[in-house]
Amino acid sequence: MTKLLSKFTVGDTIIRFDAPSEGKGAPQLSLHPKSLSPVKHREYLPPDVEIAGLPAMWQPVRAWALDSLVQLKCMKDIYGGSFSQGRTMRSGYSTGALKFIGQKVQKKSGGTSVVTTLKHPSGLICEHHLS
Repeated sequence: MTKLLSKFTVGDTIIRFDAPSEGKGAPQLSLHPKSLSPVKHREYLPPDVEIAGLPAMWQPVRAWALDSLVQLKCMKDIYGGSFSQGRTMRSGYSTGALKFIGQKVQKKSGGTSVVTTLKHPSGLICEHHLS
C-alpha cells in the first residue's frame, strides 16, 4: 500500500500524490475520476487462467503499479537488470535515491499549480510542476 501525501480536486478529476510503500523514493502521481460510483479498488488481479498459469514466485499479481513522479538517470548510474516490456530506463538508481522535500500550492490568476520538490543525494534538486 501507499501512504497519501496530498489530494486535490480539479474539475472532475482527483489528483493524488502518494509516498511509495517502502517509504523511499519520490512520490507517485495518480489521476482518478471524481465519480459517484467508482469501480471498487482491488489490490491484486483475480486468479484467472492467464494469472494462474504464471510461476508461483510471480503471484499474486498486483492490479496496478505506480511509477515515481520524476524519472532520473544520472551519469555513471548502474543500469537495471532487464531492458524489455517498455520499462527499460524507469526506476533506476537515481530515481530511487530521490527524497521528498515538500510540496506547495501556488494560486495565480491563471490557475493553481502544485510544486513538488525532490532532492538527490548529490545535491540535485528536482521540481515537478502540475498546473
